[in-house]
Amino acid sequence: MPTDKQIEAARVAWANAEANGEDRIDGLWRAALDAADAAGWGPIDTAPKDGAAVLLFSGYWRICVGWYEDDHMIDGNEASGWTDGTVADWGQEWNTRLHPAHWRPLPTPPEVSK
Repeated sequence: MPTDKQIEAARVAWANAEANGEDRIDGLWRAALDAADAAGWGPIDTAPKDGAAVLLFSGYWRICVGWYEDDHMIDGNEASGWTDGTVADWGQEWNTRLHPAHWRPLPTPPEVSK
């Protein structure tokens, strides 16, 4: 489901494309959908920290599903942070920490036919 921010970005992109002379419907839709998609990302400080899985962008085009782990201790040190669930090293019991810059909700999965 698109957010209000995505809908507004699409509306503005459509209007800008028209103002710049785009008169093909596919060109207008492409501009609107690209803008809506880009507006789906938010800064990491706005991401939920309740353990819910989200898409994370960690730079260098690395996008993965991850979540925030809170109240996690390693050798007496707090180790809360973002993870994708991969294990840090063999013999270790904690997950690798990520340092994402942006996040977005997971997309709605497709319907499964029975």
